[in-house]
Amino acid sequence: MTLTIPTVPSLPAGYIVQAADLNALAACATFLMNKPIARVHDGAGGQSLIGSTYTPITFNTVDVDTDTMYSAGSPTLLTVQTPGFYTLRYAVSINSITHGTYCTVTTGAGNPLGSGITLTCWGGYSIGNTASCAMCGGLLPAFMYAGDTVKVGSVPNTGAVTTLSNVVSFMSLEYVST
Repeated sequence: MTLTIPTVPSLPAGYIVQAADLNALAACATFLMNKPIARVHDGAGGQSLIGSTYTPITFNTVDVDTDTMYSAGSPTLLTVQTPGFYTLRYAVSINSITHGTYCTVTTGAGNPLGSGITLTCWGGYSIGNTASCAMCGGLLPAFMYAGDTVKVGSVPNTGAVTTLSNVVSFMSLEYVST
């Protein structure tokens, strides 16, 4: 479900505002109050991460999703429905080990570059303690087209299998601009 981005009317000095202009401004305000945003978290915990390899984090609980970006059939990613620039925020919590995290953006069929191109973006890093948490966030470095996906994963600094902690891991994707 792609949300329709409204057009802001031009209101030059001396112009007499019409009802259609006010309706267009109201549509803009409504869009901004209900812009595309999704926030999901790992409500179950205990996901196993294979040591020293990138493992996408599984999210099973939706906190908010105004643009149907989350699908239970693909719980490791969010899929952009409305084209634009997005901010990504996330936190990944692991019990007592040092770990790094990063996100990957994969182009979908609607992207002019073609489908299946993967871009690896910045990451977070955490030094192990009782419950270590790597957090990161910022503007994604590419314009997102409908069908592009974002996922977050972790790379534990150990060869052993480890599990996510009881501290909630989350991912949030929020529309910023076209």
